[in-house]
Amino acid sequence: MTPSAKPPRWIARTMGMSMTDRPQNLVRPARPMTLGQALAFLATAMLIGCAYRLIWLEKHRSADLREAARKQQTSSVPYLARRGWIVDSNPINPGRNTVLAASYLVDSVYIDAKPMQDETARRELVDRLATILNMGPSERGTLLTKVNEAAAVAARQAAEAAAKQAAGDEGEAVPEDAVEASPDPSAKKKRTPNPRCVWIDSMRWMEPAQSAAIRKLMAERDPVHKYDKRYPGLAIIAELKRDYPAGRLAAHQIGFLDKGGQATEGLELRFDKWLRGIDGAKWFIRTGRGQPLWSTEKEYDPPLDGLTLVLNLNAVIQSNVEQVLLDTVKKYQAESGTAVVMDVRTGAIWAMANVPMISLRKDNPPEKDAPYVREADEARRRNRALTDPFEPGSIFKWVNMAGAIDKHVVRETDTFDCSGGVMTIGKRVVHDVHGYGQLTVRLILVKSSNIGMSRIGMKMGKDLMYKNLCDFGLGQKTGVELNTVESEGKLKPLAKWQDGYTNISISFGQEISVTPLQMVRAFSAICNGGYLLTPRLVRAVVDDSAVMSGGAARVVEDYSVPKARRILQESTCKTMIDIMAEVVTKGTGQKAKSDKVAIFGKTGTAQIFERGHDTGEYTSSFICGAPVAAPRIAVIVSIRKPKKSIGYYGGTVAAPPAKQIVEDTLTFLNARGSGQ
Repeated sequence: MTPSAKPPRWIARTMGMSMTDRPQNLVRPARPMTLGQALAFLATAMLIGCAYRLIWLEKHRSADLREAARKQQTSSVPYLARRGWIVDSNPINPGRNTVLAASYLVDSVYIDAKPMQDETARRELVDRLATILNMGPSERGTLLTKVNEAAAVAARQAAEAAAKQAAGDEGEAVPEDAVEASPDPSAKKKRTPNPRCVWIDSMRWMEPAQSAAIRKLMAERDPVHKYDKRYPGLAIIAELKRDYPAGRLAAHQIGFLDKGGQATEGLELRFDKWLRGIDGAKWFIRTGRGQPLWSTEKEYDPPLDGLTLVLNLNAVIQSNVEQVLLDTVKKYQAESGTAVVMDVRTGAIWAMANVPMISLRKDNPPEKDAPYVREADEARRRNRALTDPFEPGSIFKWVNMAGAIDKHVVRETDTFDCSGGVMTIGKRVVHDVHGYGQLTVRLILVKSSNIGMSRIGMKMGKDLMYKNLCDFGLGQKTGVELNTVESEGKLKPLAKWQDGYTNISISFGQEISVTPLQMVRAFSAICNGGYLLTPRLVRAVVDDSAVMSGGAARVVEDYSVPKARRILQESTCKTMIDIMAEVVTKGTGQKAKSDKVAIFGKTGTAQIFERGHDTGEYTSSFICGAPVAAPRIAVIVSIRKPKKSIGYYGGTVAAPPAKQIVEDTLTFLNARGSGQ
């Protein structure tokens, strides 16, 4: 071994040398990492990173990602639920109800502008549609403008998509035209309008002949390219249309849907949760372009149709009342009129009519006296029987007299001095139309003496009078189903009553405002022996889905059981009926006297005050019940601002139509004078 040579590693280890003392030629040089080792290290690091990422996603994002995957991979076709029917009540033949509102599928047509990039073809298609659908020049121009705008949007979207694809963006968005339904069948599906699809009102809810003509148009082939459709963007979709076969009948009570199918007024809105139903869907796996491949495990959610609303209103009675009221308003050239018919035993409202009228159906030509509801102003759409309180005048006198008799303040035979037709109390002067001297309590109501009622009111006192008014439900909502639009009327709090003044005014129907429904409800308590009832427009909510397969209908909600509380003694009611029967036979209501049925009631001719000033106009009213022996119905007719030169007294204007309504109603119900 030469002096310059380094000893082997084992020699150095044997001799006890450290590595720093070892000769350099005895240390093994470090080996560089091979390509395989580097790749293995990199793969291990990537696997660890991916595992960490997967764990994080599973913990924090799994629900969101599953939902996103479901949206990309699945789609559905909606199956529309039928909105429930609204039908009347038929006491004569319960199985034969008149349909007042119904829904059914109708074809609508639309234009998808994406495949309609040829301007000439678009113009030609719009012209042909305008001819088939009877469009006017304005509608045609609107449609052409919308189609051209939609075509421009579609072209811009296609260009943007092409630019993204050229830039290498391989992410695929959900197609615009994919229809997605919620996995929860109880949720209402909301579809975003596609900007490239166009329709206007004239293209919705086509007649069968129009639909057939459109289908022929869709089948036409391009004259150059025989295998292509001539109008590839033309398509038909089935929509649910709400129809009101009876037109104007009970229109103010039923309400209507807007163009989007949302309930806006009346019973349609109040019972929307029962009527609207739940849409169904058929689910399928789709391609990236939205084309169906196969059905999913959750293949079909059947639609749940809406329930049927059975009203207390009867179509025959309602139609008669509406016609009588309309004729009366026309005869006296009045501003408006209201009439209500109520079953005094149950609170069921057989009819509720208002003039001016509206129609829930767009007839062609339109109905003369009832314009289409969407073209009518707010004044026509008001349900005046609920929304328009008025000073009742003399039809209110029986309220205070009944309370005074019931609380033993006066007796039927008590006598009061009516001062010859003029009575002064402080600065207050009360007049009678005719001058009377001494009158019994009975004759005070028969003769409709303001002075006599004033003296009863003073004897009654404000505390007892106020309690009596509250017992009759005045100054409060009646509880009818349309209570969101119902007025409470106007009854001053007791603390604001002026001693010796307010109770005098209220005793003959001033300084208080009531709705027609409040009055007929209160009057029904006289008719039924002293019970104040909650008026009802609706009898029941019914599930009739099993009827078509031979099953029975199921009552879901039953409103037929009366809600009542006693407010008067039965003896008081019999006395008041007897007195008001004399009002008709001998007093101010003689024009309501009938040869067919015994009627009892009270007339009223109330001055109309606006902003505290007498307008010189009147509200002419008559409220009544029948038959006398066993009352079954209560009726009010109120005519606002009749032309004075023709007639304005309640006994002249309102009593005859009320008599006609009573006769027609009891004839229909087979309950003439005997009350059977």
